[in-house]
Amino acid sequence: MLFRSVIVLSGDVRAGEVRNLVQKYYGDFPRIDQPSAPREAEPEQRSPRRKTLRLNVRVEKLLMAFPIPAIGAGDVPALDVIQTLLSGGRSSRLRKALVESGIATDAYGYASDARDPSLFILGASMQDGKKANLAEKVILRELERLSTEEVPQIELDRARNILAFDFYGGLDSNSEIARFLGHYESQAGGVEKGLELHQRRLSVTPQQVREVA
Repeated sequence: MLFRSVIVLSGDVRAGEVRNLVQKYYGDFPRIDQPSAPREAEPEQRSPRRKTLRLNVRVEKLLMAFPIPAIGAGDVPALDVIQTLLSGGRSSRLRKALVESGIATDAYGYASDARDPSLFILGASMQDGKKANLAEKVILRELERLSTEEVPQIELDRARNILAFDFYGGLDSNSEIARFLGHYESQAGGVEKGLELHQRRLSVTPQQVREVA
């Protein structure tokens, strides 16, 4: 198996010194063009799979995962917007439906962006005495709403603003810049893809949200 190595440096460095160090520690490795071996797709999942864990915790917790396409797919920007609508900030739909209603103490979500198909995660920690299956019903109801009702423009604009703030806020340190560069170089084939993906998030329409949901 072959692996691609990506070296990222960010900050006040001298290019010549860095090049010499990279040559010193990596120069003996020959360049090999990695073959584009076909990736075997997982079988289509036609019904939910469930697992209940009995752990030594006081409250019930819920974790839900939905298959999503790889980072280069056209639906990925809308999935990021959907995640933000559901769990981004105090005005998000799951916070209102689960936390402010007294069902859960927190609700969260994230869409994994990787070069292979990955998962869209939604989760919640229940209030003492509340059952996880109640949160599941609420989450499924909110997903159904997104797939049948058009998101109000003001709510979509709020989600876009959160995404823009997180994007630029995530580039305010050398370590975050390096993480951004390394992630999109290794997962998307180039940092330009990360910039393009950000711009596409900001142009997602209500119709796209409904279709992708």
